[in-house]
Amino acid sequence: MIKCVKILLSGVIFLFPSSISRLFVNCFTGFFIGKGVRIGFTLMLCDRIKIADGCYIGHFNLISSRNFEMKENNKIKHFNRIHGRFDMIMYKCAWINSQNRITGLHHISYSVPQFIMGESSVIIMNHAFDVTDSITLKKGVLFAGSGSQVWTHAFYMGKNRNVRIDGAVEIGERCYIGARSVICSGVKLADAIVIGANTTVSKSLTQSGLYVNQALRYIPFDADESIQKLEELNCRVDKNVYRKNI
Repeated sequence: MIKCVKILLSGVIFLFPSSISRLFVNCFTGFFIGKGVRIGFTLMLCDRIKIADGCYIGHFNLISSRNFEMKENNKIKHFNRIHGRFDMIMYKCAWINSQNRITGLHHISYSVPQFIMGESSVIIMNHAFDVTDSITLKKGVLFAGSGSQVWTHAFYMGKNRNVRIDGAVEIGERCYIGARSVICSGVKLADAIVIGANTTVSKSLTQSGLYVNQALRYIPFDADESIQKLEELNCRVDKNVYRKNI
């Protein structure tokens, strides 16, 4: 039944002008679309949709998350892919430009992850976000340029077994992420941090300032020893999944 409602809702939003689709959605589906909302040719397949006044969604986006919520004056432009069993919340004046990918698992493994964009946070173009675990962008975060990646899972490859390591990512207020940067799972950035272009961030940063890539170096690492220090998660579907805490 829910699947049929989602397909019908998506068809109405895709085929009809925003004024007609808004009236249908608010009267017959239990979802909500506010005043002055404009939605282009976009496919929306969500369990719950709440879009506040003055929001804009452009053309040829795929939005297929669990719960999807836009606060006032949010903007999603064109050719973005938002797909997976996670909840997405965009706070006031948050903005997603074009050709970005925000994707998660096709099932709920052990908890429902969230993708949260704080007030006035911006994602420019062709960035990728892995929402296996939660990602939080706080107020005023800017993903500049293109080609950056944020990962919330990794793998430990031991001599006897391999396990998946999940870890949420949190990016503090007024942080700038330069083009083609990579932020790894379990990382937390303090406020007012600038990540230079093409930089890999593999550990949490607690001091505000500018960070750029360091020279390549060897780090001794024993995966089997590290696995013993992690918390094993009781997943219904996936096996050998552990959490890396922030």
